[in-house]
Amino acid sequence: MFRSLKPIEIAEGALLADVAVIFQLLVVYLPAGGDFFRLLIFIVFALLVLRRGLYVGIMAMFTALFLIGVLTGLRGLFFLPLEATGGLFLGVTMKRNMRHIPLILLGTT
Repeated sequence: MFRSLKPIEIAEGALLADVAVIFQLLVVYLPAGGDFFRLLIFIVFALLVLRRGLYVGIMAMFTALFLIGVLTGLRGLFFLPLEATGGLFLGVTMKRNMRHIPLILLGTT
């Protein structure tokens, strides 16, 4: 079930998870304009899934959740799982070239 990851997959997943953590820290600590960085978290995880696959994206998501949990406590853990899961979903649908109407229906549910 679990496959071994190549070193480049681990490195790229950790790098992009750190970028997502930085964006989440900007969301938490910037008083005005921090919500703009929420959109970039989607893009980070979608890019990771497109480049390295869903398994690496899921590992990076849990790494980012752990780091945000350690750095900010429960304050930063509320929206990050939704943003990361949305990015993973977006990456998978872009990789499989899904049609627009099923994609919209599936994404809204």
